[in-house]
Amino acid sequence: MIRPKPKKKLTKRQIKEDKLVTAYFKATDWLQQNVRYVLYGIGGVAAVLLITFLAIRSHRVAEARAAVELARADLLVDNGRYEEAVGILESIVEKYGGTGAARMALLDLADMHYRLGEFDLALKYFENYVKKHGGYDPLLTASALAGKAACLQGKGNYPGAAEFFVKAYEKDAKGFNAPEYLLNAAMAYERAGQLERAKALCQKVIDEFPKSNARRDAEMVLARVSVRLEKATG
Repeated sequence: MIRPKPKKKLTKRQIKEDKLVTAYFKATDWLQQNVRYVLYGIGGVAAVLLITFLAIRSHRVAEARAAVELARADLLVDNGRYEEAVGILESIVEKYGGTGAARMALLDLADMHYRLGEFDLALKYFENYVKKHGGYDPLLTASALAGKAACLQGKGNYPGAAEFFVKAYEKDAKGFNAPEYLLNAAMAYERAGQLERAKALCQKVIDEFPKSNARRDAEMVLARVSVRLEKATG
C-alpha cells in the first residue's frame, strides 16, 4: 500500500521547475486555443509544421495529465476510497481516450466494478477494452478476457466463463498466467458438468506447464473429474 509521505519544503530549484512546467502547460493551452489566428500570419508549409507540432505536443500533454490522474486514482484505491477512484477513472477514459493511461484506466475501472460485485458494469468495461484496445498488448488483452470470464463466473454462467478463460489463454499462450487461465477454464467446465472438457484442459496444464504452480491443482481437479466420469459411466 502506498502511504502519504510527510510534506517537505520545496527547494528554489524545485520551485523554478514547477513554474516552468506550469508556464509550459499555459503556453500550450494558449497556442491550441488561438491556433487559427496564428495560422493567418504564417505560410502553408509552416502551418503544416505547426499543426504537426501541436498534435504531438497535445498528445504528450494528454499522456502526462492522464498519468497524473491515474496515479491519483491508484492512491485512492490504496486508501479504500473506491467510489472516488471510480469517478477519476471514468473521467480519464472520457477525457483522455487514446492515451496509454486511458487504456489502463479502462482495465482498472472494470476491475473496480468486479471487486464491488457489479458484474454487469465490469463486463461492459472489459468488453470495451477488448473491442477498442485488443491489438495493443497480448498480456493486457488476455487479462481483460480473463476478467470477462470471471464476471460470467460470478453471474453463474460457467460454460461462458470457461470459454473466455480459454480465449485468454489463446491470446497469451506463452505468458506467465497461461496455465492459470487453462486451470480456471477446467474448473469452470467442471462446475458446468462438462467433465470431458475439464479433463482435457487439466491434462493440457500438466503436459505443457509441468513446472508451473498450477500443475498440482490441475492434478487434483483431474483426479476429481476422473472419479466423476467413472461413476457416470459405471
